[in-house]
Amino acid sequence: MLAQKQQLLVRYYLWAADGPWRLPSRLHYDLIDRKVALPQFADTKQKVLKVGAANWCGYVCLRGQGIIFAFEEKGLSANTG
Repeated sequence: MLAQKQQLLVRYYLWAADGPWRLPSRLHYDLIDRKVALPQFADTKQKVLKVGAANWCGYVCLRGQGIIFAFEEKGLSANTG
């Protein structure tokens, strides 16, 4: 029997006052690398949820992890990778 290929999908969600925002992976990485700023979150801490979903042998496995993103005065992330 051949091993089934495992598929992994990771999504990021920022929990803002107006509800959850889905952060595309590129935006998430650019925030970590401080290539982009979100001025609307300047001088705040925001909750971010990382959700991983894997399809393994016909079963869907979900895993979530909470992260606190701290934003500096110009909206750059203080969290660095």
